[in-house]
Amino acid sequence: MVVVTQAANERSLHLLRRNGFTERERFEEFGEEQVLAQRPLRV
Repeated sequence: MVVVTQAANERSLHLLRRNGFTERERFEEFGEEQVLAQRPLRV
C-alpha cells in the first residue's frame, strides 16, 4: 500500500507512522514538499 501526503501535515504523518507506514521518499509537487510512504499489504 502506498500513500502520499504533504510533509507539512504533521497530523497525517503521525497517523501514517502509527499505522505502520514507512517514509520512502520526499519530492516537490504542487509547489510543496510531499512524502511518499509505504506499508506492506496484510494477507
